Amino acid sequence: MAGSRNRQRATINDVARRAGVSKSLVSLVLQGSPRVGDASRKAIHEAMAALDYQPNRLARGLVARRSGIVGVIVSDLHNPFVADVLDAVLEHMDKAGRQVLLGTGRRRGEQEEQLLDSLIAVPVDGVLLLSPQTAAGRLEHLRRRLPLVVTGRSDVAESAIDTVIADNVAGATLAVEHLTALGHRRIAHITGGDGPASPEREHGFRQAMATAGLRRKMKIVRGDFTDEGGYQAMHRILAKPEHPTAVFAANDYSALGALNAIEETGRRVPGDISLIGYDNSSAAASRHVSLSSIDQPHTDMGEQAARILNERIDGAEGAPRHIVLTPTLIGRNTTAPPP
Repeated sequence: MAGSRNRQRATINDVARRAGVSKSLVSLVLQGSPRVGDASRKAIHEAMAALDYQPNRLARGLVARRSGIVGVIVSDLHNPFVADVLDAVLEHMDKAGRQVLLGTGRRRGEQEEQLLDSLIAVPVDGVLLLSPQTAAGRLEHLRRRLPLVVTGRSDVAESAIDTVIADNVAGATLAVEHLTALGHRRIAHITGGDGPASPEREHGFRQAMATAGLRRKMKIVRGDFTDEGGYQAMHRILAKPEHPTAVFAANDYSALGALNAIEETGRRVPGDISLIGYDNSSAAASRHVSLSSIDQPHTDMGEQAARILNERIDGAEGAPRHIVLTPTLIGRNTTAPPP
C-alpha cells in the first residue's frame, strides 16, 4: 500500500519510452491529430493504459490553446433561484465534456472582479456570470478577451455581450394583476435594493399600480435580495398604523424573510396579509412554504446561457445574442382575497 501511494505519477516521457516513440508523437496522439499511424497510435494507447497515465488538462490546453475549462461566477450561492440556474448550467457543461471552475462574489462587485482575474489566469476558455454585480464597462472589456455570457442583467442586454434574461417588468405586472384580481388595493413592494433586476421589477410594479388606478395606494420599501433584507423591510411596513393587505417581494428569498416577520407579529399569511415573491425557486415550491411567485424559467435560462457559451468557445461568430424569457404566474397558498 505504501509503495503504491509513493509511486510517482507517469509522465509523457514515460509513455514515449514504453511505446518506443518520440515525445512529440505522444503529444500528437493526445491532441487527436490524424498524422499518426495506426500501429504507433495503438502502441501509445497501450503504454498509457499500462502506466495509468493521466494527461494534464491544463498542459494540453497550452498546446491546443484550449483548457477544456469554463469559469462560472454566481452572485449569491444562498439565493435558491441562483442555485437552480446553476444546476442547469452544470448539467449542460457536463454533457458538453467541459470542466467548471465555480466561484461566488457574494454580491460584491470588487470580489467578482478579483475572481474574473483569477479565472483568466488559469486560463479558462470562457466565462458565464449569473446575475453579476460587476460594472457593465468591465464586462465589455472582458468580452473582448474571451467568450462571455451574462444572465440576469438587463442593463447589458443591448451591448455586444451575449445575455439571457427574463422580462422583469412583465413579471412585476403579473404580480400586481394577480393581487388586484383578488381584490387587493393597498399593496406594498419590497425592492431588491442594488440587485441587478431590482430597478426593472420596481418599475413594473409602479407602472402596473398606476394602470390599475392605485398609484396613491402603493407603498415601496427598500430591501434587498436576501431573507434578512425582506425580514427588516417587512417589519418597517408593519410598524406603520395602516399596513397593506398584500406585499410583492422582489424575489423569493426576500419573501421568505418577509414571511418570517409577518408570522413573528402574530399575523397570518394569507389570512391577514397576502405575499407573493419572484423567481419560483425550489424553496418557494416546497410544501411547507407554498409561496405564490413569478416564475423565471431557471432551467431554460441556465441551459441557453451554457449553450451560447459553448458555441462561442467552439468558434461561433455573429451578432450578440440577447434572449428574453417570458415569466409566468404561479399561484399558491400565500395569496388570497383581502380580509
